[in-house]
Amino acid sequence: MFVESSLSRGKGVLTLSGQLGDVMKESAVAHYLILKSNATSLGIDHRVFQQYDLHVHVPAGAVPKDRSFSGDHHVDFISFNFYATQGQS
Repeated sequence: MFVESSLSRGKGVLTLSGQLGDVMKESAVAHYLILKSNATSLGIDHRVFQQYDLHVHVPAGAVPKDRSFSGDHHVDFISFNFYATQGQS
């Protein structure tokens, strides 16, 4: 599955766009909140959630029609972005 995500300086806004159904949107928000609430134990500076906006986009055709979407993808792309900010000011 191809998922685009990016962080930019901002105020902690999560934006979801593209071919995401309601269940996938809810799952992405839930994973974001879980990551946010466990940031310290995961080694992520909690301030990053206040200083960066996260945009997640699922392009048309990214979700295969013959199998279900795995929520693990949400954790992967959301976590990666916040781990990538470590050491940056």
